[in-house]
Amino acid sequence: DARAAFADVSPVEFTPRRNPDRFRPRFMPTVDGLRHPVMRDLTDADDTNRDLPARIWSDLPDLSRTARLGKPKPLATVLASNQAGEPLLVVQDVGAGRCAAAAWEATWPWALSSDEGLALHRRFWRQLVVWLANRRPRAWILADKPTYERGAVARNSQAIRIRAGVSGLDESTPAEWRPIARLRYVESPRLARATTAPADKAPAARAVWMLELHRSDDEWTAQLPAALPALDWLTAGRFELAVEFHRIRSEAHGAAPKDRVLRAASGFTISDVPRELTPPTSNLPLLRDAVEAAVPTGFYGLLDSLPAALDSLLAANPRRAVSVERRFAPTDSTPGLLLAGLLALLTIEWMVRKRAGLT
Repeated sequence: DARAAFADVSPVEFTPRRNPDRFRPRFMPTVDGLRHPVMRDLTDADDTNRDLPARIWSDLPDLSRTARLGKPKPLATVLASNQAGEPLLVVQDVGAGRCAAAAWEATWPWALSSDEGLALHRRFWRQLVVWLANRRPRAWILADKPTYERGAVARNSQAIRIRAGVSGLDESTPAEWRPIARLRYVESPRLARATTAPADKAPAARAVWMLELHRSDDEWTAQLPAALPALDWLTAGRFELAVEFHRIRSEAHGAAPKDRVLRAASGFTISDVPRELTPPTSNLPLLRDAVEAAVPTGFYGLLDSLPAALDSLLAANPRRAVSVERRFAPTDSTPGLLLAGLLALLTIEWMVRKRAGLT
């Protein structure tokens, strides 16, 4: 029997029941249904029009044909029923998945009834499918680069930009999250390359610093060294970024407890690059001092001042005219061209003589 295969996961019991003839049920959300992620915020109700949800649902066309579902199971949630109180949409969590029992044959007349019905129809099916897909929110955190130069970070000529957020949140189930971010020193590059490391040279107690993240639209951001100006953390080695997002407001039904705290981690490296290998533009003050020491031949300035710099160079070193005399000797450089010219003249002379009858 096909029903036996679905008996354990179905949110309703299988009982052979039939609707009476000419019965056109109306789709009526329940109180639990309006609070469930599948149907919450479908009608965009606001404080100025609190009867908007009821009006929209009552204006929808009746369902043309439905089945009569069995008794809902104890852990199931009835999201909608008909005017007789019989369930039309029942859902429940089953293990790591989710299941829904829908009693109707079609809802496309909702989309044709009005513009509001079209918007509700689209959002209803999208939220139902997203909820059944059991898409869990996930946290993330990352730095804008994998490697940074310690000296550049110390001079504030290079910043470590950190971004964090929560992905997978459906717009119909908004949640507020409070992030707690940490920066942890993992290991020194010298100790990582060594085969054995003495205990007294290990990183100091796996040092950890708390990071304050600031909200920016749908993300949280921080920037180093501004977030940790003491610079006691700034050393060559590998660092780990870790974040925990705590849900501080949630109205979702059926949310697993583990979803209330989301964790993520990533990392970056700070290296000691030899000064000889750094590009000149990595230390602009040093470059300016070197140019000033080369005065009057050196010049330091913005790109917009390049024309003035060129004028000053021309004034200090006036141009000199250099004349070069070149002579062209066809017999020496291109003797073939001279022979071709003589052959052409002889040919023309022969043709003229022939026409004049002199030959």
